[in-house]
Amino acid sequence: MNMIQLNKLNVFFQITFIVAVSMVFGFACTNKENIASDPNTNNTVISTPTPIPLDPVEILDKSGQLMQDLKSFRFQMTHNKGGTQFLPGVVIEEVTGSVVYPDSMAISFNGVFGNTIAIEVGLVTTREGSYMTSPLTGIWQEVESGLNPLAFFNPSSGISSIMTNLQNVQLMESNLENHYKISGNLDAKQLEPLIGSTLENSVVAVELIVNVSNLLMSNAELSGKVTEFDIEGIIRTINITDFNDSIVIEKPDN
Repeated sequence: MNMIQLNKLNVFFQITFIVAVSMVFGFACTNKENIASDPNTNNTVISTPTPIPLDPVEILDKSGQLMQDLKSFRFQMTHNKGGTQFLPGVVIEEVTGSVVYPDSMAISFNGVFGNTIAIEVGLVTTREGSYMTSPLTGIWQEVESGLNPLAFFNPSSGISSIMTNLQNVQLMESNLENHYKISGNLDAKQLEPLIGSTLENSVVAVELIVNVSNLLMSNAELSGKVTEFDIEGIIRTINITDFNDSIVIEKPDN
């Protein structure tokens, strides 16, 4: 890989990774602009919602509303095989991070370039600005103000919306105590704003795990090819934890 390729890769990460963040971040974003900047926000206690009938559609609707009201959480997205390709030869296998509304997040992308070169890129957004590590040097650098990651988040394309767009919704039997397991089918085009161009006439099987006591979604599993680069049998899994925990995200230091 020559210097021209390296430089192109560096520029690419400053743009594409920001867009890619929405894959795992967008699901709780609806109406976040109305959340005031309050230092005590992270200490919010999740109240137990009023019990609702065991109708999976109603469960998803209520869960989606509660997910929108989260003040903070941590997440991890993995692939059972391969990863999500954002550029020829660039495949992201795992994404982990923390989110604190209304304006902070810290995310790490791990993958490979050219099937041989391991890549790890960090992205941090605070009130002071947005920063990311260079995939070439690992050094933190400020992202141009015009590329604010928050501007790329599309609430209608998040998990909350995916929950409402599921077809053939069913409440499944589960060995997990105090959790609902809900399945359904989703037109892959619903994921297009999150991961780019999708296959025509492709349907993704979706399984969601929702906590019975607080109706928050802790796990989402998306099975099936979404893009032409996906490996047959690919499953994308998103785990969400530490709802409304006290999470501190600060400007990174080199």
